[in-house]
Amino acid sequence: MKNLFFTLFVLLMFSACEKEESTTTPSIIGKWRFQSSIETNLSTMKSQDILMACQNDDIIIFEANGKNTVDHGSSKCDPLEQPIENYTWKLINDNKNLIVEDSASKDTSNVDEISSDILRLSYLFDDQELITENFKVEITLNRIK
Repeated sequence: MKNLFFTLFVLLMFSACEKEESTTTPSIIGKWRFQSSIETNLSTMKSQDILMACQNDDIIIFEANGKNTVDHGSSKCDPLEQPIENYTWKLINDNKNLIVEDSASKDTSNVDEISSDILRLSYLFDDQELITENFKVEITLNRIK
């Protein structure tokens, strides 16, 4: 009889235990490369890819210590462009927003997706010359392995 109670107790304990689901969010830390940069005019809903050919060899690095480096590679978009630019980064609001800043600027983007292979960001802006025009830019980066 004792063995039966012990066996039932053990079975009950194992059936009561549930596997915990992993709640870890894939990390932004690593090396990334542009896949696309889509600009949408929110008035007309017309979209265009604004990624320039000179950005195809850019590497964006997010380090665990909060440093962010952009290596512009050999293809320069501007002859005065620095080959490497340094920033700081942090995720806020439960990883829903990314802040990238340096001494001269601070940019906040929405984090639409972080996976092991894709980082998708977006932000809104208005054209200062065409006050009535609002735009959304969606940037997709691929992780470099």
